[in-house]
Amino acid sequence: MLNLPQAPAPISVADKEILVVTNADLRESANVTCWPTYEDYAQRLENELTAQGFKMKRAHEYDAARGHGFISSQKEGSELFAKIDPEAPLIVLLTAWQYSHHIAPSLAKHKGPVLLLANFDGTWPGLVGMLCMAGSLTSLGVEYSRLWSQTFEDDFFKSGLATWLKDGKLSHDTSYLQDVAANHALLQTPAGQAGQQVGEYILKNKAILGLFDTFCMGMMNGYFPVKALTDIGMPLESLSQSALLVEMEKVPQSLREDCLKFYEDRGMTFMFGSDDATELTREQVLEQCAMMIAMARFTTRFGLSAVGVQYQQGLKDSCAASDFAEGAIGSTERFPIPDEDGSIIWEASPSLASTKWIWAPPFRRP
Repeated sequence: MLNLPQAPAPISVADKEILVVTNADLRESANVTCWPTYEDYAQRLENELTAQGFKMKRAHEYDAARGHGFISSQKEGSELFAKIDPEAPLIVLLTAWQYSHHIAPSLAKHKGPVLLLANFDGTWPGLVGMLCMAGSLTSLGVEYSRLWSQTFEDDFFKSGLATWLKDGKLSHDTSYLQDVAANHALLQTPAGQAGQQVGEYILKNKAILGLFDTFCMGMMNGYFPVKALTDIGMPLESLSQSALLVEMEKVPQSLREDCLKFYEDRGMTFMFGSDDATELTREQVLEQCAMMIAMARFTTRFGLSAVGVQYQQGLKDSCAASDFAEGAIGSTERFPIPDEDGSIIWEASPSLASTKWIWAPPFRRP
């Protein structure tokens, strides 16, 4: 006899009522910091929905014990969507960086119209989070609409929201996009010819992409099917972040100091503090130097054309943030990184690409 858990009380909507959910980070400290911005934009959204004759209904409320009301795990997202009426019109309001896998699998089963709505703000990266969610839903074959605004008060936002409320979908003009056929004039230019040569070289010789711990940040949209990568000559080399930590430990203190001095001698200023929880410390930057050196050594060992480090979930509890290492390794003014045998790895060339989110390999000339 089956003994399944009792179904939770459903969350439904009345006529002209719109359900709103929000998703954010795995890190509670980030969620607490970002919550006031969400509240601001949620109120702006509610005001506009009211002005257009609709009522906003929040699917989940503020949690006083945690200091925010974001969905912050796939477990929470799954439990919430198990209650939501699958036919309900749904707005996913995103005003911070978010981990798409918290709710994307549930949105894939939602039958009602879905609008991804983001604030356009350089400080609070809702738009970046929305692009990640959109890519994740696209990879799952989910239909959705998207809309963004800096203030939620402009005509673009108001008219876009009105269209979605009326039609259940919203499209944007893409007529400016043009196919580039094999006989396109662009491909006959020197740049076009060079591009074709690069493509043919990669197909023949391969440009191996190194990635430390796939899905580590829940980046469903950042994972490309093996066949798709193989077809374009860019196979994936899956690497372990535990191995990266081991490689970092092999970098001696003297080499870390040389690396930091290289950047300080060239005018880079670090605003060092003493509290490693709230300030940048010298030891943290030295550790980032070790990470950059370790990343470069992996590129040589595995013959990589690019390397990606998905930092937050995997390494956030183990070492300093990877931002400096990621930026410095792709710079033309890069510390001459030695391999363990002393030889310099790709000297004076920004040939190593790395970011937290999505990365594209540069061409490495033979």
